[in-house]
This record gives sequence, structure tokens and C-alpha cells, in this order.
Amino acid sequence: TQGNPGEVASFFDAVCANLRELPFERLAAEKQVLRTEAGRREPSISDPLFIERYGAGTYGLIAYPEYGLRAINDDDLRAWTRQYFTRGNAAMWVTGGPPPDGLRLDLPDGPAMPAPRPTHSESRTPGWGIAPVQGMGWLGLVPRSMPAQVYANVLNSRLMRELRYNLGIAYSPSVRYAVRDQDMVHVIAAADGLEEVNATMVQAFIGELERLQSTEISDDELLSTVSALQAAAGSSRGAAQRVAGAARDTIMGRPLVSTEAWSKTLAAVSVADVQEVAKEALDSSLFILPPRGHPRRAGFTPLGESSGSAVAGRKIRSADYPLDRARLVIGDDGVSLVQGQVIDTVRYAQCAALLKWPDGGRELIG
Repeated sequence: TQGNPGEVASFFDAVCANLRELPFERLAAEKQVLRTEAGRREPSISDPLFIERYGAGTYGLIAYPEYGLRAINDDDLRAWTRQYFTRGNAAMWVTGGPPPDGLRLDLPDGPAMPAPRPTHSESRTPGWGIAPVQGMGWLGLVPRSMPAQVYANVLNSRLMRELRYNLGIAYSPSVRYAVRDQDMVHVIAAADGLEEVNATMVQAFIGELERLQSTEISDDELLSTVSALQAAAGSSRGAAQRVAGAARDTIMGRPLVSTEAWSKTLAAVSVADVQEVAKEALDSSLFILPPRGHPRRAGFTPLGESSGSAVAGRKIRSADYPLDRARLVIGDDGVSLVQGQVIDTVRYAQCAALLKWPDGGRELIG
């Protein structure tokens, strides 16, 4: 919230009062608001990246619809808020002046909750997959560090220079440094482009990643990036982002770092530090390419082509046989769809969601 000190204090009094005793008469209306919001949400190019990296759990859930929304009841919400909305799991940050007099978080006692331990799919990296996207996306997973922040900014500048200015095939390539938990960070890059330039864009994009890994950046490029980060941190927006980050890190159990110490650590980043991050990022790479896209590089594993083996069980042919020769196999331990050499299998023990329709339709998500 934003306002004078008295308004800020009153606002948080009301927030905490509602968290202690949720206004359940709002439940149906708020579900409808969330369904409306979901209906307007555009798919993100990062969605298939998170699905491929984590599957249908923990950090991969952001890419899926909110299937369980209709079933949530009062008891579910009451238990969830008692677990997560506690004094030990809350941190507050303030900008524009000291905390207002009388400001307090009147919440029940409870511990800080750890970030979820990530689920992992069986994807091998570096790997690539196909999705109906216009452009391409990339995700690297690296330890949280100052060199990783510098790497993300160097990559952003290079992609902008090569794809936007030199080749003129992408309007707004971008790179994000996105904290996952107390230890790891996602470096996420995306580039937009028309179908006729897909092949050129993929080659140029991957080429920049490989050059950052194999060729040292210049001292001038490093100095320019460090100076830009220091200037951004010194702005009013940068100051707000730093205190927000400090609140997040407090809950995650990371030690707080003063602005002076942060600046010294940034200034000490070396060319070798950035190159080491570049190697880790490329080794952990996942690419999402448009239809008919291909990295055309050795060592890149195609993803999502098959689940491996089919279950044993009753075989059912398609209603459109012989035009569609796919076979559905329903077994005691799972379900498989066999289409030639491509096999999709969901084992019941690894089923994250079962969707049902009134006409008897079923969808299993592994």
C-alpha cells in the first residue's frame, strides 16, 4: 500500500485481521474473479520451459491452469493460511521513510516455510523441444551469485545487439534473472521473430550463448555492465527492489548484505567468473523452438518425443481406425498412448492430476 503513516498502519491492521479470520462469504466471488483472470491470461513462452524442467509439480505448476480451483473449500483455505501466514514466515519492507508508529503484523506465531524442493522431470540438458511459439525461449539454471547477475545483463545486451540491431530479426529480445529459491536462479531469455527468420534467429541466439561460454568477454564489456548495474541500484527504483529482495531473502534464510558490501562484490566480479556462469548456464540449457525448429548442434537432446516403454494391458484402437492407427493401452499401473514409435505413458504412481468430464472423458497428467 501507499499513503501517509496512519493509512499504512491501518491497512496492515486490516490485512492481518482478515488473514487471522478469512471472510469466507467472499469465497465464491473470489473464485469467479480468478477464473475470469485465468481466461484472460496469455500463454507465456516460458511455460513449456518450466513444464520441461519441473513437470507438473512445484515450480512447473505456474505453467498449468488452476485445475483445483473449483474444489477449494473453507477448511482448505483455513489450514493453508494457518501454515503460511505466520510471524516467522512474514517480512515487511518500507520505502520513503521510517516505519509508521504503531505498525505491527498481528499474526499467529509460526516458523518460516522453506522454498519447495523442486520436482525434476527426466529431461537431459542441454536439450530442446518444440512448441507453437513465435520466436524462441531459453532457460538456464545456475547458482545465485553476483557473477550470474552480470552474466544475465551481458547476455541481454548481446542478444539485443545481434538480433535487434545487427540482424534486424527480433524486435525485443530479453533476458531475466529470476530467483527460484535460496540457492538457485533461472536465467530466462526470449526472442520474438517471424517464421521466415526462425532458422537464422535460432543459430544466432545459440551462437551468443556458446561465445559467452568459450570466449572471454572484454574488460570494457564487463566494466560497462558493472557500471550499468551500479547505476540502476542507485536509483529510487533500484533501492525499492533491494529492500524487497532483502525481505524475500530474510524468509529464505539468506544473510542480508549491505548496499556497500553489495557494491564491492559487484565491482570484484571478474571475466573468469562470468565465463564460469556461462558454462553452467549452457550445460543446463533448455530451449523451446517454433515448429520445424532445430538447434543444429551436436550434444543437444530432443525432448518430449516419447515416454519410453508402454504399460502392459488392454489395447484399444482409435474410433477413427484405420485412418488413425494409434492404440490406447490401459494397464494395472498406468495408461499409454502408442502412435507408431512415439509412446506417451502416465503411470498411476506418478500421476499429478486426473481430469474428468461428464461424458466419460479422462485426461491424465504425469
